[in-house]
Amino acid sequence: MHMLHHLSFAVVDLERSASFYDAALDEGGCDNGDVGLHPEHGPDYFAAFVFDPDGHRIEAVVAEKA
Repeated sequence: MHMLHHLSFAVVDLERSASFYDAALDEGGCDNGDVGLHPEHGPDYFAAFVFDPDGHRIEAVVAEKA
């Protein structure tokens, strides 16, 4: 049985989240939430969501400022 996963990477700024999204799509990934604010996950949750070519969910979320 093939189990799909959700993997999240913390990035340091908005530009890196956007770069991740663009690179993922260039390499065969599919959109799963675009780059931007995702208030369904929190008021300041900025991330990019993609599916990799195997169907795994991957995101790059901007790390919270300490």
